[in-house]
Amino acid sequence: MRVLHVLSAIDPQYGGPSYALLGLVLAQRLNGIDARITATRYWDLPKWPEYDRLVQDGCPINVFHYRPRAVGKIRPFKEQLCKDIQDADIVHIHSLWHTEQRIAAKLALQFGKPYLFRPCGMLAPWSMSQSRWKKQLYLHLRLKRYLQSAARIHFTTNRESRTSLRVSGMPLSIVEPNGINRSDFDSLPEPGTFRTSQGIPPQTPIALFLGRIHHKKGIELLLAAFEKIADAVLVVAGPDNDNQSAKLKLLAKELGMSDRVRFTGSLHGVSRLAAFQDANVFVLPSYHENFGNTVIESLACGTPVIISDQVDLCEDLVDPDVCTVVPLDVQTISTTIQQELARPKSEARSRRCREIAFDQFDWTMIGKRWLGHYATILSE
Repeated sequence: MRVLHVLSAIDPQYGGPSYALLGLVLAQRLNGIDARITATRYWDLPKWPEYDRLVQDGCPINVFHYRPRAVGKIRPFKEQLCKDIQDADIVHIHSLWHTEQRIAAKLALQFGKPYLFRPCGMLAPWSMSQSRWKKQLYLHLRLKRYLQSAARIHFTTNRESRTSLRVSGMPLSIVEPNGINRSDFDSLPEPGTFRTSQGIPPQTPIALFLGRIHHKKGIELLLAAFEKIADAVLVVAGPDNDNQSAKLKLLAKELGMSDRVRFTGSLHGVSRLAAFQDANVFVLPSYHENFGNTVIESLACGTPVIISDQVDLCEDLVDPDVCTVVPLDVQTISTTIQQELARPKSEARSRRCREIAFDQFDWTMIGKRWLGHYATILSE
């Protein structure tokens, strides 16, 4: 079974969709699916470990580099996509609003290949409220017929499936989460590794945000909440979008917290795991999150999480020792962080966090289920 995955902007700075795609493709290949990738890449950025792992596994990856809205530059991508879709049994299209996804769906229809869309949260109410009229216009004039003609719509949580915009005539949905490779978390860095690298004393509690530095992540709420917390450090780690880090650093300075907030930039590999492991709690106060890959990574490192009630995973993580769900309210976020930092990070709690991550979000099991999903679609 040959499955072609199509994505625009396969770059770490674009966050979840890229990371999830690479993990999904590797899991599918380990379960006997001949999964491949054809994608575009907007920026000249270095590759990251998950990408290299797929290359070492022999996964065919065709990536075309160009700047957004570069006139005429998409033609080589379209020509390659034409060949790859004809060779595929199924096309799995990730994300929605770029030209690449529409071209992939159009070619799949042209060559009679069944295809799926993974909206990546882009049909959720919060996402649809951003640039609302522009999206509505594009949806009804350019995208609607391709959503209606898809074999399935792939959501990553039941909540995303339930709350997303439904265009009339849309097909059935498949709900399959993103996952983690258990082997990546079998051998964690020595405790204290991240603290040492950042000069944070062993007794100082750490609250961690790790993810894309983007306005939807609610980091300004986190900074405001942290103003009320003394004798602790807030670490903000991740790739920057639209110079958000400069604005947040200025806010931290205005709040008188420059010495208690660390901006580390992107973290990968061992450094990323070390940050999760040394943190007392991971906090994700997003205005919207259709999944939240970093939530699962934190749990896999044994660190409990605080997430907003707008993170769709909140309905899947119901153990209060593992996850605390809060509204988008500065005082509530602050109080909850203080309570969490005051609790000991016990071996029993860490073990429970890891159990939930591995039991519910193991890529190996998810990849095996995709074998069944694709077989059902082909049988139809």
